[in-house]
Amino acid sequence: MAECKTRSKAMSHFYGTLQGLGKNEVTRRGARSLCTVAAGWDGAIEVNLYIDKKGRDCYDVHQVKWQGVGIDRLLVSGVVGEETITGGEIVTAALPEFLPTWLNTNTKGVTK
Repeated sequence: MAECKTRSKAMSHFYGTLQGLGKNEVTRRGARSLCTVAAGWDGAIEVNLYIDKKGRDCYDVHQVKWQGVGIDRLLVSGVVGEETITGGEIVTAALPEFLPTWLNTNTKGVTK
């Protein structure tokens, strides 16, 4: 998991917004990364945006524990602007090499 504690005074590359009980929407910026956590009583979701070693904008979405409750699990990761999951459909870009072949042969009769 990426660290949410990275701070930088460099020019912003990432931009995020948050709306909650407050009157106004708040914004946050990130130069090399941006991390956000949204939590409830049963755990939290952490979203990390970052620039990888190839200079691409990437993301990771994790379920994480909050106040000791929940689970730690990577839900999805990928490159921003490339398809990984659309409308509940699994797109092969997010899957290991062998899985698309397995899905094609083991999900006959499954409707989308």
